[in-house]
Amino acid sequence: MDFIHPGLLAGGLLAALPIVLHLMMRQKPKHIEFPALRFVQAKQTSNRRTLKLRHLLLLFLRMAAIALLAMALARPSAKLFGMFGDQEGPITAVLVFDTSPRMGYVAEKRTRLEAARQFADQLLATLPEQSEIGVVDTSTSAHVFEADATIARERIAKLKVGGRGLPLAQACEGAAGMFTQATHERKELYIFTDFSAGAWAGNRAAQWIQQARDAGVGKIQLIDVGATNPVNYSLGNLSLSDQTLVRNRPLMVSCSVSGVGAPATRIVRISVVDRATGKLVERGVQQVDLGADDTKEATFTLTNLDVGYHQGEVRIDDVDNLPEDNVRYFTVRVRPSPRILVAAADPAAAHAAYYTQAVAGRELQLNGIAPYEVLTQTFEKLAAEELSQYGAVVLLDPPPPADQVWQQLEAYARSGGGVAIFLGPAAQPAPMNGEFAQLVLAGKLGIQARYPQGDLCLWPDADQHPLLADFKPVKNTTPWEDFPVFRYWQLEPAPGTTLVAPYNNDAPAIVERVIGLGRAVTMTTPISELSSIRESDRWNLLPIGPQPWPFVVLVNGMTTYLIGRESPVNYLAEQTAVVRLDPTKRFETYLITQSGAEGPPLRITADLERNQLTVPIADAAGNYRVQAGGAEDGVDVGFSVNIPAAGDAIRRVDPKQIETLFKDAPHQITREFAQLKRDENPDRRGRELFPILICVVALVLGAEQVMANRFYRN
Repeated sequence: MDFIHPGLLAGGLLAALPIVLHLMMRQKPKHIEFPALRFVQAKQTSNRRTLKLRHLLLLFLRMAAIALLAMALARPSAKLFGMFGDQEGPITAVLVFDTSPRMGYVAEKRTRLEAARQFADQLLATLPEQSEIGVVDTSTSAHVFEADATIARERIAKLKVGGRGLPLAQACEGAAGMFTQATHERKELYIFTDFSAGAWAGNRAAQWIQQARDAGVGKIQLIDVGATNPVNYSLGNLSLSDQTLVRNRPLMVSCSVSGVGAPATRIVRISVVDRATGKLVERGVQQVDLGADDTKEATFTLTNLDVGYHQGEVRIDDVDNLPEDNVRYFTVRVRPSPRILVAAADPAAAHAAYYTQAVAGRELQLNGIAPYEVLTQTFEKLAAEELSQYGAVVLLDPPPPADQVWQQLEAYARSGGGVAIFLGPAAQPAPMNGEFAQLVLAGKLGIQARYPQGDLCLWPDADQHPLLADFKPVKNTTPWEDFPVFRYWQLEPAPGTTLVAPYNNDAPAIVERVIGLGRAVTMTTPISELSSIRESDRWNLLPIGPQPWPFVVLVNGMTTYLIGRESPVNYLAEQTAVVRLDPTKRFETYLITQSGAEGPPLRITADLERNQLTVPIADAAGNYRVQAGGAEDGVDVGFSVNIPAAGDAIRRVDPKQIETLFKDAPHQITREFAQLKRDENPDRRGRELFPILICVVALVLGAEQVMANRFYRN
């Protein structure tokens, strides 16, 4: 016989307590002479013998009750036979649940996650007592064992379908790793999956399968809760022409529409929230005809969007068995065109023509959709300008400005402005290497370097600096050799500056200096030469070479970088939303509300040092508003969250793929609980006697009570 709590057997010593109490409370008889009653002496002797017998019987019952109770609390178990045979020993079981959006697919009036929960409830009821149970799902990386099936059942009941999460293979890796902490020899792994193509995508399955086998898992149980023939229609990820629009520029919204399982015609609508009423207003509708396994594109154009934040959604009319992928949310920000001040030699407009055409072409200006409003000014009048009203200040081939201008530019950049300086023939090393000039320039000027053969060119690396981010799609095909540089100023970068781009001889071409909250960029060759200049006097062919699109991309990237790239306002559920705050409107806390959601808004404290708000989005798709202060002078911005598009991931995985993944690893695929075949733990343990003993204790106490009442009554 084995005991779970053998220490409690010491409580059996309390069985002596009734004897002690009996001896202490026994009354000693007093000798009294009463001659008249001597005739009853014989009868008294007979009664004493009977009473003594009854006391001994009650004493025995009380001692037995205490001893049996101590044994019951020690939880004994014994090897028995027949209907009272011994039990299966405890095991270590880990249950893995896929909680991706696909598990929200409804079949037989329940989601796939609900089907997994029901199967798991039946499974937990059959696992041996005192087993340790791990519950792992794809929404979290927390892996712990539960010593009680009731707690494990509660954790499973709280599982929810979510957009943020891990791939199923990664969750299985975590589950396999848990077995290294197992306390029981027998290990069982159960994976609840819809057996969709999305669940088994990637090539990491072989890793966790081998890891589980190495940890001692005998057979991997695959619980198939997926629909046999899924039919689904879904929207892909939205594609926006831009997340930040200039006023009057139209917004292009497109997304794919996919069908799996059966042909159908679907109506797709786009709606925008009316900021006055908060209600959705339809702005477009398209009919999409889909084949059984087909994908089409739906594109919408939105116009007349006022300055501010606009939120909306694209939705499929007919709700199907997986409604989560029938809607996509979006947010766009519309702003007036930032003003850019360009200072150049007289005539300023002529010297700024290449730059102006690159960032705000004449055709864009005529249509009122130019991304920037460019104003030109001569160097002589630069000191009189109020620079704070401009998003960036550009100096094209400046002669040495007065110290007052350098100080003005330094103060402007320190407060968050962006300055670009393109050095050319008007530059002079001595004054530009002075104290005040070096507050803005990226380093000290040397002599002019000349390459008249035309074998020198810019040689930027698109991955080297965010200013060059727009070159990433074409970083290996940009024809910089077609735009030679004949002259440039040698520059010794100052400490703390950053090389943005070199020439192909490794000399600095573009260098950045951070100044307070802003920055200044120095380029060592000009972009403002007039077309009438002699060919022998040219410094480069950057703006006038054949199809000079690299120049346009470079100048636009530099301007966008100096003004500051707008933070994104559209996120996927696995991302963290970061809201850039207006430094002129400082509030300590902000309220985050989700459209259509119930419950109070989320209150978040802002990071005022970085002027940003980090929003810990869980996995709820939708449009979100960020508000603080009042309706007039407060903050009211927004962003959107979408679950990642799954496309045809709901389609059933090819059974051959599963067999290829598992190869010779023992596994079983089960759809119904009745089909599940567990390999019982060969380690057996005795049947617990606690229920039997506690019943005996109750019977003994009952007998003691009945006998005591009867004896004392008599």
